[in-house]
Amino acid sequence: MSGEIRKKPSPRTDAAERELRQWMVRRYHRAGDRLPADVELAQMLGVARSTAIAALDRLEAAGIIVRRQGSGTFVRSLPLPADLTPGMETHESL
Repeated sequence: MSGEIRKKPSPRTDAAERELRQWMVRRYHRAGDRLPADVELAQMLGVARSTAIAALDRLEAAGIIVRRQGSGTFVRSLPLPADLTPGMETHESL
């Protein structure tokens, strides 16, 4: 068994992660954009700071954000909207 600690799924963290993904898409964030501090994100989502941090941990593990101690949290790659079919995000000439 690896050193990874597994926690049972948290509905609040699941919801906060989904909302953060949608918020980044709706706000048209791009790679390199800085996100608000975790305290501000928690207030925006109406969750405890620890829940916001857990959601950010998941986004970081998924490669969507990167955290830099002393600098902040930045978008690494934007998540695709749920209603977007992969491959359809580019326009090609017929």
